[in-house]
Amino acid sequence: MEALLLSLLTVGLAEIGDRSQIMVLLLAARFRRPLPVFGGLLAASVLGHGVSAAIGVSLGHLIDPQIVHWLVAGILIIMGAWLLLHPGIQVRHRPAPRSGLGAFGTSFIAITLMELGDKSQLATLALSAHFGTWLPVATGAVLAVMLINAPVVWLGHRFGRNLPLNAIRVIAGIVLILLGSWIGLN
Repeated sequence: MEALLLSLLTVGLAEIGDRSQIMVLLLAARFRRPLPVFGGLLAASVLGHGVSAAIGVSLGHLIDPQIVHWLVAGILIIMGAWLLLHPGIQVRHRPAPRSGLGAFGTSFIAITLMELGDKSQLATLALSAHFGTWLPVATGAVLAVMLINAPVVWLGHRFGRNLPLNAIRVIAGIVLILLGSWIGLN
């Protein structure tokens, strides 16, 4: 349960203001069909975080647990610092070219590509290495991605410009640094 909850919290915070979240916003605005965009997001998250968690468990067996512990703490602190120091992605509103894949296919491919090497996948990898199990970590990660991005899919095209994204990013960065410090000290 600890692996699932820590994954849910960590990946959820890492996902706030992330480039894949911006992609979800753009896809929701472009297609105006929330269910296929949400389905593409879910499929991409299951694939990406499942693979990241499986790789993390494999690496966790090869690396000393104390080193994994410090790597997890360091990754969380670095992710928090990145959120505090990085200005975020600027969204330009221009029409996307037609792909013929539809809302689900386009969302799945775009989000899968956006998530490659992402903070949330690195957190999933590190946490599964730390806990030595992939299913609770991957489940927590996928739940986090879905919970954080659900409002973006459903309401993003209407209210996205009115959210205090900078303040949300700063708060998420501070919480990640505190979480990484807490893990490092325990």
